[in-house]
Amino acid sequence: MNIQEIYKLYEDDDKIYLEELDLNENKSFSTMSNKGICFVAIKKDKDMSEKEKLTYLSHELGHCKKGAFYNRYSPLSDIKQQECRAWDWATTTVIPFHELQNAFENGIVEIWELSEHFGVTEDFIHKTLEAYKRKGLYREPVCED
Repeated sequence: MNIQEIYKLYEDDDKIYLEELDLNENKSFSTMSNKGICFVAIKKDKDMSEKEKLTYLSHELGHCKKGAFYNRYSPLSDIKQQECRAWDWATTTVIPFHELQNAFENGIVEIWELSEHFGVTEDFIHKTLEAYKRKGLYREPVCED
């Protein structure tokens, strides 16, 4: 999935609103109203790469799609759980397992190669591998001497 397809998911959902804003410290954030309307903001930043945008937009969309929200008073365990749910949605949506398998079968195995191939950040690749590991679909290769 590429950046245009993520924008299309936003456009096609009438309960999710996306805005580019002049954010100070955060690159993006999302929140949901009591009526189930989701608002997503991404930093208006001409220097943000497409990889970063895809990473941030898919992650925030994951919060919306999974209802994975918390507030500043939430226990850390709840925050971690909601972040994990959002990342799991983002990573498995942007990089379906069969596409990851195809990349591996074609010799695209290094983190930087996968990042280039899928057009996401290296951190996104790490989170993708972790998501599939939790699902029991991926395990780290074992180096043999």
